[in-house]
Amino acid sequence: MDESWLMLMVAFLAGALVATLAALLVVALRESQVRAQAAREAEVRFERLKAELNTAAAQTSEAKLAEWKVAEEKRIRQSAASGSRAVIKGKVAEQLAPLLPGFEYNPSDARFIGDPVDYVIFHGYTGLKDGQADGGNAKLEIVILDVKTGESAGLTREQRAIRDAVTAQRVRFEVAHVRSDTLNVQIR
Repeated sequence: MDESWLMLMVAFLAGALVATLAALLVVALRESQVRAQAAREAEVRFERLKAELNTAAAQTSEAKLAEWKVAEEKRIRQSAASGSRAVIKGKVAEQLAPLLPGFEYNPSDARFIGDPVDYVIFHGYTGLKDGQADGGNAKLEIVILDVKTGESAGLTREQRAIRDAVTAQRVRFEVAHVRSDTLNVQIR
């Protein structure tokens, strides 16, 4: 074999090796580009799907919120109407109490004031006024009465304070004199 033939062979093999390495490098570079492109496309798809999912979730949430609002508004309206009916019934009961069976006092003796208590009752006053009292010395009794509707209705904080003042006998009768010339009030 000739030396030039050997050189040609080595050159051919070297060229083939360089060409193979270049081809592998091109393939690796192309594979890297394809992977990068696939990763970009996957990221774009992921972001699109994420946006679609967020949109769907927002729409679902808005629909559920709208349903809840409608249901809650209906419940609040029913509760308010029911509460209004209860308040109206209570107010009517307060006004009609002296006329209802079981009211222990003469309705003419009851004076409705409404707040902070419903009635001040001057028990025996009608008899005294009509001359039915024993020589005008009738024992007049003053009763502070509040009308409650429902089994669980209780006194307010202010009504309890009034009850406690009456129980502790912190009650008195005073007369206010108004001077006609100065319009000053003098309480005795």
